[in-house]
Amino acid sequence: MSSPYKTFAGEAFPFGVTKKASGVNFALFSKHATSVTLALFDPEHPSRPIYEIPLKAKTGYIWHIFIENIPLHYLYAYRVDGPHEPPHCFTQIVTY
Repeated sequence: MSSPYKTFAGEAFPFGVTKKASGVNFALFSKHATSVTLALFDPEHPSRPIYEIPLKAKTGYIWHIFIENIPLHYLYAYRVDGPHEPPHCFTQIVTY
């Protein structure tokens, strides 16, 4: 399901999740990723994401997005696609 939150490119630094006055910035380094999706989970029912948001902004090897007015109670994970052969083997397993 797509997110009801307004998204922007965001910033590449700092890495990780950064709370700002008007929302949250996510930044993930991956040298070999071909796509990255942010999955948001309800902590009360974490078996399946409630929103999946593709990250479209990329600075070098850093994927990033800013989500405006997102509540801070969500759990999150990244789904990262990339080459499916060694030495850089990616899977599509969501963990949180």
